[in-house]
Amino acid sequence: MHSNQSNDEHILQLKQQIHSLQQQIQQLNSYINYSNVYEYYIQGVKLEKVKGTFQLGQLTQNELADSDGIHRFYIGEIIIKEIEDTGTVGLGITEKRKESQNKEIPSEHATGEIKAMYNGINTLLAIENTPSFFQSLSVHEQILIKVWEFMNEQWKSTDEFTTFYENTLKLLNESINPRINITKPNFEDEVYISLADYIEEQAKTLLVIGCLLESNFPNYLSKYKSKMTKIKSKLTAAINETQSNIATIQTIVDTIKSTFDLDTLPSSFEELVEQPDTLRHFYYHLLHQVMENGDAVEFLDNLYELILDNTCNITNELNLNELTPEEQGYLFATLLESLNQYPIFILLEYLQLQL
Repeated sequence: MHSNQSNDEHILQLKQQIHSLQQQIQQLNSYINYSNVYEYYIQGVKLEKVKGTFQLGQLTQNELADSDGIHRFYIGEIIIKEIEDTGTVGLGITEKRKESQNKEIPSEHATGEIKAMYNGINTLLAIENTPSFFQSLSVHEQILIKVWEFMNEQWKSTDEFTTFYENTLKLLNESINPRINITKPNFEDEVYISLADYIEEQAKTLLVIGCLLESNFPNYLSKYKSKMTKIKSKLTAAINETQSNIATIQTIVDTIKSTFDLDTLPSSFEELVEQPDTLRHFYYHLLHQVMENGDAVEFLDNLYELILDNTCNITNELNLNELTPEEQGYLFATLLESLNQYPIFILLEYLQLQL
């Protein structure tokens, strides 16, 4: 009798464990279906010695609330000859900003060599203001130096940048402009001029970003492009949840950020949020329209194709071995952040030009 009772208790425990495991499997399946997926394509890494921290994966300036997810690594070959006692090697680690971290240098405060590089970049790209991507690199001056050297070797004139910018405008006009009726101006002329300048600066910088990624992380761009397919359904769902007659300005701003996975919106939105009626018109009659009919996704897809077409024959390579692991990680994170932001910023700013 005692033996039978013991067996029954054991069977009951097993059933409870099986039930618990089944619940965990369901939770994992649900997590997989709705979580972010981060993919890393690394052709190869060769290091003589690791003294500090060498990190492969997501390396950001700030801890991200949505950094939890699935991290997939596609790595060709990693050769590390020696790791000292103080050295660590990590995969898929998110790093918080340190209080002692250097700060980026805005163009208006730049001096010496950094100012000279900013001026050189502006001249090569034929623009007035230094794009935020390059200012972000000034956090680690050595990164900016190496990127500027790469640009000097890769491009001898502004022609390629001008052509890329013109082709970006062509994509915008073909995908977006014909189906939008331009209303009377809502802003001063200076605002429209600034919007046009932002688009030019970001488009030309995208060519640099694409070439830097392709030269050091081949085939990454072709894999990255697939994320654009998720945007349309996200915006449609967001629009359906916010009624035009009750949505607050903050709700609209937050919805745009979450839909496009942006931490921040273009600086041009500072002017737009000061005019609530204009912002609502932008959101419901311009942005909603181009997302609903597929124009926005078509433009973003075509823009990534344009980047791929213009980065397939890179003749130079940025020597990452001359950067520390921390600098390499920061460069890669900044490249990805700008690659995320700039195409969407261009779309949003172009739509603002229609107001």
